[in-house]
Amino acid sequence: MSTQNPTCRLTAMAHIFIIGDSIAEGYFDTSGGWVKRLQNKLAEERFETLTNGTKISLDFFRNLSIAGDTITNAIHRVENEANYRIYDKTDLNIPILAMGINDSKLDDLETAKDITSGEIPNGGSDLKEPLAHVSLGNFERAFHKMIEILARVFNEDNNHQTDIFILELSPCKSTVTDDGDNFHVEPRVALFNNKIKELTSSINESRTYKNQLIFIPLRKAFEESEHSFDYMFKDGLHPWEDGHELIANEAFKYLFPYLAQTKL
Repeated sequence: MSTQNPTCRLTAMAHIFIIGDSIAEGYFDTSGGWVKRLQNKLAEERFETLTNGTKISLDFFRNLSIAGDTITNAIHRVENEANYRIYDKTDLNIPILAMGINDSKLDDLETAKDITSGEIPNGGSDLKEPLAHVSLGNFERAFHKMIEILARVFNEDNNHQTDIFILELSPCKSTVTDDGDNFHVEPRVALFNNKIKELTSSINESRTYKNQLIFIPLRKAFEESEHSFDYMFKDGLHPWEDGHELIANEAFKYLFPYLAQTKL
């Protein structure tokens, strides 16, 4: 179902920039991951129709995701990478930040086990490097810096004011997820996820930026899914196909109305 008159051509384009990690890259999904699935869903709804009736899908996604990346690292690359790929500042350029789960990882297995057992409470909120890959305090500072960069690149330097979408962190299995030398545990992922929600709310309330931060919830959808956790996740951290489809569906609920109201 399209909300546009199929005889009308678009007067401007919408480009969506994904700043994420391996999940946003589409690991373990043969259909390209939630980003590609979201692009396909939006393309079905927003298209130009040529005089011969042919529908031309809009190629408006720029995936800046890197496997294993953290917000702490990404703040050093995202401005240059985004500016390089913003072809026209008269278009609507929209960022989606889908990071934080790698910031939450631990570099020490025993510490990860202690968090899952409850010997270290609250996800180890006071842990510092090197046991924690990124301390909660450093993550908070990096998150603020990332929003500052995104607000500048996608608002101040462009003709269109655009909001910033923040994707909630997907859940992690309750036992230790071992990825080589990196260890993820659900209490710590939840700790960082709650910090993201808290910062999103406080930044909006402060009205520091013209951009609104739009939070896209995921965890409730995973919790309410008819499928088991093992069915939805490959290794306790990265989703299977159905997990990627769920993320795409939840993101679509927020992106499509936002694009529709722009009247591009």
